[in-house]
Amino acid sequence: MRTDDFENLLREALEHQAAQAPSGVRVLARATRRPRRRWWLPVGITVAAALVTVALLPTGEMRPTVEPAATVGVTVTAEPQRLTWEPTWMPPNMVERDRSAATNGSWAASTWANVSLTSGQKIVFMVNRLKPGEPTGPDGFREKVEVSGYAGQWHENDSKTNMLVWWVGSSRLTLTSYSISPARPVLLRVAESLRYVPEQPLKIPLSSPELPTTAESKFGITGDSPGKATMYTESILDGEGTVRVEVRPDEPDFSGAKVPLRGGDGRWRVTSSPRGAEPNEVLWFDLGGRWLTVTYYAYDRTKSGQHLAALTRIAESVTAGPTPSAPWLGKTP
Repeated sequence: MRTDDFENLLREALEHQAAQAPSGVRVLARATRRPRRRWWLPVGITVAAALVTVALLPTGEMRPTVEPAATVGVTVTAEPQRLTWEPTWMPPNMVERDRSAATNGSWAASTWANVSLTSGQKIVFMVNRLKPGEPTGPDGFREKVEVSGYAGQWHENDSKTNMLVWWVGSSRLTLTSYSISPARPVLLRVAESLRYVPEQPLKIPLSSPELPTTAESKFGITGDSPGKATMYTESILDGEGTVRVEVRPDEPDFSGAKVPLRGGDGRWRVTSSPRGAEPNEVLWFDLGGRWLTVTYYAYDRTKSGQHLAALTRIAESVTAGPTPSAPWLGKTP
């Protein structure tokens, strides 16, 4: 995949992540705080398999590790992608608010923000597993940089969005900033603060057999604090928009028409021209202390949504276990 294609896919994935997707001057100042133990989300698989991951140690040494994979409540078979790095420095007031992974095992990411996922400053750290034949270094069209001794390149997209990309073994690492200026020294410092962390996989007990499975499908956990965690999965519906399934701790802040759902009464709301991060359609149901929501975001936001039948089939098929612990939500490095 060309780097420009990857950049477009990354931006498209992050744009639909509603609540719920750095010349070369090296930054000398590095954080000295001791990293905390963190949990990470493996991509769900339905069969047991062994996973070989590569960990980036502080010295830059590459060391393979082998661990058994975990079974997670999703409806497709995929190889798990795991994150074995975490930042030990972030700009002031940046906290971790989301961890997600591609269902097909191609990437895993963590998102840090100072206000929320949909406003303010944001930094997304992503690890992509390279496919056979994909470039393992700079493409020659961008400014080359070096990150901890590894070759990379700098993408200056616009005044609000910038990207630092570098390659380590069979992985491509990416840091993307939103509304941060100057972005280059910040992303370089975050990149060079990354440290190896032992993996402690976290299971996501959320499945929906009726949810379409595509190359862009993903799942994760999001929220502002451990007590307000939301688990989710999302995919593309009919090639025209993104559908997202959540199990969340609070009732959606919408008014809607009463509709039959899961043997009781659900609510459904349609918006012809949504604003900001508002979906075109939202269907929700009280699970008894938690709320199941199925939302639809059309790529053409001016089109009126009429997907109640499809959203109902998805909602009826959802199986959800207890929301996993996420002690990293709302925490600084």
